[in-house]
Amino acid sequence: MNKSLQRKEIKKELALLDQALAISGKVLARIERKHPDAYPMFRHNNHRSGCTEEKIHFNNIPEMEVFYHLISVNSSPVSDGRYLYFGSNYKYLHALDIHTLKEVWRFKTAKEIKSTPTIKKGVLFFGSFDTFFYAIHAHSGIIKWKYKTGDWIFSSPLYQDVTVWFGGLDSYIYALHAGSGALRWKYKTGHWVIASPVLYDGVLYVACRDKTFLALNPTNGTLIWKRTFSGPLHSTPAIHNGIAYFGCLHGNFYALNLNENNIIWERKAGGAVFSSAAVCKDLVCFGSRDRNLNALHPVTGKVLWQFEAGRSVHSSPVITPENVFFGSDDGQFYALNRQGELRWKVQTEGPIRTSPLVSGNNVFFGGQYLYKLFEE
Repeated sequence: MNKSLQRKEIKKELALLDQALAISGKVLARIERKHPDAYPMFRHNNHRSGCTEEKIHFNNIPEMEVFYHLISVNSSPVSDGRYLYFGSNYKYLHALDIHTLKEVWRFKTAKEIKSTPTIKKGVLFFGSFDTFFYAIHAHSGIIKWKYKTGDWIFSSPLYQDVTVWFGGLDSYIYALHAGSGALRWKYKTGHWVIASPVLYDGVLYVACRDKTFLALNPTNGTLIWKRTFSGPLHSTPAIHNGIAYFGCLHGNFYALNLNENNIIWERKAGGAVFSSAAVCKDLVCFGSRDRNLNALHPVTGKVLWQFEAGRSVHSSPVITPENVFFGSDDGQFYALNRQGELRWKVQTEGPIRTSPLVSGNNVFFGGQYLYKLFEE
């Protein structure tokens, strides 16, 4: 085939891709109009609730498909309905066809990617251990801009009103212009910022390793208030009805009233809490280093049940209308019912520390590789 024909074929393929992306974009736009705080991101929405209305119930132990071409996935997968996006220790941000797991493109950074990407208006935002924060085009993997920070980036970004926020191990919380990557403001904390920022009722909330929980003005980064807790805060808070739920590395788990800045209740877990909580109206779940997935009542803090895995639970659970999904360092991925009873589990080849993604009639999660669970 001569070069002229090759160019024509490429143009045709790009035109078809643009049509498909336009359709996906319209679907996402309708979802965002109905649920403005919900878009593909870590923990599902600006409140980081870890709760989804997607219904999925496998009648039997599901089949498992694996994408092998990488090394260890600690970045939770997200999807725009067409592609699946996640980072890996292989130093790539991957885009896979969500139905076939065939790779569409990959974007290389200089070091590992543990930050979960956020997708907004056709752009992927994420951080890397190479100290850069990136914006790349979701349909092509072509870079839009990048911003240099002072250290690794674990934190997963948050987007609203053309601003993207995230934290870094250089102890700063950043606000960048989503279109250009220009710095809008940064706020200095006393230690690493591993947790992801949360936006609720016009206030930006961030949990920090220096034991502080911060309430910031999202527009200019000024401090509204802060509160100090008993241990370093690594887990991302989940907010429901004005209450933030999160744990610390000293094994305490808190329900914090954000309007009054007071602790409603506090419970002691048997180990450090790295897992980010999932919360809905009648259930809050989180994992801990003592092997347990813990379920409490959001209002009273009453222990509803505990489920013991084979090893520590660093994975952040997801609550669906019928299930609670999570992984463990024992390499098992678990499905419980809402009463904490085991429905099924599947064995993988290494620890699972990501948050699951429920999409359609599939469940995706990262571990040693990227896994897809489905039922024929």
